[in-house]
Amino acid sequence: MEPVLAALAPFVAGIPEDAIPGAVRDHAALTLADTVGAILGGSQEPEIGRLHASADRHPGPATILGAGFV
Repeated sequence: MEPVLAALAPFVAGIPEDAIPGAVRDHAALTLADTVGAILGGSQEPEIGRLHASADRHPGPATILGAGFV
């Protein structure tokens, strides 16, 4: 993990939920749902199928969202 992320993650995780305005939490949830929806929707495109078919797979900690990615 990058040093900046290693320092930022515990700081963000330590912020109490009630310290974040409701509108900000709602917008973050909407943005996350939109992003996941776009990833899953785009995973069905022919271009992604061709990329998937030719991709080199290496074991590691990354998670890939979409059909057929195992």
